[in-house]
Amino acid sequence: MGLDKHTLRFILEARKQGISLNRTATLGRQTLAMFPKEIAALLTAYDKPISAIDAGKFLENGGYIDSLMNHLGVTELTSFDASDYEDATYLHDMNQPIPEKFHE
Repeated sequence: MGLDKHTLRFILEARKQGISLNRTATLGRQTLAMFPKEIAALLTAYDKPISAIDAGKFLENGGYIDSLMNHLGVTELTSFDASDYEDATYLHDMNQPIPEKFHE
């Protein structure tokens, strides 16, 4: 699964509207499905200017969204997946009830 330009635009717009990204959870560990130039253009349009060269660094370490989300202010990024294939933070089958410790 991957974060594309439309999803990144949605996240940036939510952030602009005051939605806190401090604690973010994803279903599956997400990768960036974008070119550095696209990332840089979107971040610049949403008052987080960055060069395409620096945006390319977000694609390192397997291309996961972790460093980009940290750049956007996420302090706790958690991923849930049914398998450990992509090193999700927690293994959980979403067809089962979510344990109490994950509520809220």
